[in-house]
Amino acid sequence: MAMIRIIKYNLQHYRNIQSANLSFDNYNLIIGTNNSGKSNFIQSFSFLYFILYGGMEDVTNAFRNGFITTRFRDIIPTNWRNIEDTDTLPPISMELEFENTKTNRKFTYQISFKFQVAENSKLMRSFIIDSESLHYKEYGKPGSPVRIFSRTKTEEHYGKDFPNFKFDNGVTNAFSLLRVLQISGGSNEAYLDSQLCLSQILKTPVFYFSHTELTKNSTKDQLKIFNGRVVAFDLKEEIINLKNSNNWDIFKSALHNVLGIEAVDINTYHLNINKNSEEKEAFTFVHFLHAKTFKSLEDLSDGSILLIALVIKVLNSDHDIFFIEEPENSTHPKALVDLIAFLKSFSETKQFIITSHSIVLLNKSKLEQIITSRAESNGMSIFENVNSRKELKARLRSGKGNFADELFFEQTEEEFD
Repeated sequence: MAMIRIIKYNLQHYRNIQSANLSFDNYNLIIGTNNSGKSNFIQSFSFLYFILYGGMEDVTNAFRNGFITTRFRDIIPTNWRNIEDTDTLPPISMELEFENTKTNRKFTYQISFKFQVAENSKLMRSFIIDSESLHYKEYGKPGSPVRIFSRTKTEEHYGKDFPNFKFDNGVTNAFSLLRVLQISGGSNEAYLDSQLCLSQILKTPVFYFSHTELTKNSTKDQLKIFNGRVVAFDLKEEIINLKNSNNWDIFKSALHNVLGIEAVDINTYHLNINKNSEEKEAFTFVHFLHAKTFKSLEDLSDGSILLIALVIKVLNSDHDIFFIEEPENSTHPKALVDLIAFLKSFSETKQFIITSHSIVLLNKSKLEQIITSRAESNGMSIFENVNSRKELKARLRSGKGNFADELFFEQTEEEFD
């Protein structure tokens, strides 16, 4: 089935991430200890979305003041903050390779930023776009990737199928060329396809499994946004709408397998709320049969609410990609295993990128699905794909954390030596 998916992502020098040059499957597990950059990796997509699709005035001001007024104010590595000669520093760079299997096109978008310190104040910093490019390649056609545009600082170049824009003083150093083509890119199918795919990827919902995502009152079924994570939606309404879809039986089966919920009951009652009127108002209630007791959403645990929300979105959402942060935080190990089985059953049509420090999830993942994140002695983290069990064990023993002694594989210990 057709889908938009991430093929590769190369992230360099973003926050505490030194290097993350990665390839992705449809199911991916990023495993690492706390403070190894997993959340920063996921949130780098939000940063890129802000740069490309945020309000132009907001973005320009953010570049000028070092993003200090945004939630991205700490994007530079900590050990860069006292360096005066910023010319010696490498750029913060992002290169995203992605595809649309429906149109049989692959795209590569690259952007890098340089960090600067103001001459009159070491505390003031700013950023400029150092380089940027967008290319595409149609599967089945010979030849090299086709350039849509490229730039180095303020000097820009466009492919032969795209208009050449001339800026009097060169393109501004806080202005992505994607914005130019958003306005005047014409009807070129490849470019429109690249914009659709890139915006979909950068708007990917992020599920962060933490009780901080939930309210602690009677409106608990309304999920909230916390620090850019978790999609906000009315969970009760989503469940009611799902009943009329082809996924209702799949939803009930998933809740039974993952949470032990035996039944989902939806009832509507018409009640007369005004004694002086015959008009009745409809009230719909959702209940879950668990341990022989019917419970409402307000009666369920935080972890159960988040699991139900994730299952709903996998079934209901038109998103092809899901970012899931640390599902083990609010989930019983048995439910965690069943949740992963559910997600993998959809991995032919959806792409999942999961961060975790769970041994349970590690042991339920194939080698080609595992990415390690580890913090080095300088506080910076390195993300890498895994090629062998021996390599995996060595990586998990390195850095500041050690998972290796807790690993369990069906293979023998000799395979690690």
